[in-house]
Amino acid sequence: MGDELALGYRLSRWRQRKHRHRPPGVRSFWIQEPILPPFAYYDVVHGTDGRVPNWHRAARVATVHDVGPLLFEDFSSPRFREKVRRGLTRLATQCHIIITDSESARADFLNLFDFPPERVQVVHLGVDDSYASHGNKDSAEVSARYGLDGNYLLYVGEISRRKNSGNLIEGYALSRICREWPLAIAGPLSYGGEQLLSAMSRLGVDDWVHRLGYVPEIDLPALYSGAAAFLFPTRYEGFGMPLLEAMACGVPVIGGNRGSVPEIVRDHAVLVDPDDPHSIAAGIDIALAMPPDAREAARRHALAFTWQACADRTRAVYERALALR
Repeated sequence: MGDELALGYRLSRWRQRKHRHRPPGVRSFWIQEPILPPFAYYDVVHGTDGRVPNWHRAARVATVHDVGPLLFEDFSSPRFREKVRRGLTRLATQCHIIITDSESARADFLNLFDFPPERVQVVHLGVDDSYASHGNKDSAEVSARYGLDGNYLLYVGEISRRKNSGNLIEGYALSRICREWPLAIAGPLSYGGEQLLSAMSRLGVDDWVHRLGYVPEIDLPALYSGAAAFLFPTRYEGFGMPLLEAMACGVPVIGGNRGSVPEIVRDHAVLVDPDDPHSIAAGIDIALAMPPDAREAARRHALAFTWQACADRTRAVYERALALR
């Protein structure tokens, strides 16, 4: 008899229930501790984003994607930082094993919390196959739908201080390609994102920066593959999924030289100092000159991060957690 998987959703998300991910054949249930579910008889419970139900009969595993809010005070509000600290402190007392997305995130967690190092396991995330199966025709059609005809630079992610939105615009404004090719920014406005808006106006590039807002995942492969380069000079990442997604589409990538980014991209991306707009501008020029063989090597590197490997390693963590229980 094989494994049985069930997905639990917190009752506080009831109003967003139509957005639940419900794979075929997988049972789902609601969680409201200590009431729901009334009988929580599971061998392993895995909290996939920094929180796990404290079910004493189960082996408890949690994924900590990063601890960025605790490392940088300007990433979020004091109230949010305290919430993150309390949550991670609970995990350090409740869990049998902690999963992190990278060695960098693992080191950051262990530097802040008292937890046995041998019980913090790195499991890399994966890149969906759709990012390797785009077509040029699809890219042109999708890009045109977002008002992007011809060459453009792209950023995908929230607009925030953490994502370095102000320096992203400064670097673009300093690049030789500014006012020739537009910069498309796909993502919502988040904490400190007003830096982007003020930088756009101050540098006179309002007409050259296209804010696309939310872009559905089905459009992302085509939008990535139509870009001349992907800009992601963030100040800190626990993994950096957009970098690999862009690389998988064969697009040259600029990334910040902090956090997990150097670990994840290796030597397949242009690394820049996120605090230096001139470094970002120089990185754009280097990326645009990346030869085809380097792009292909980056694509193969990104596609080596598979969800099957992620699942296999996660399954191995469950077995170890059961042994510890």
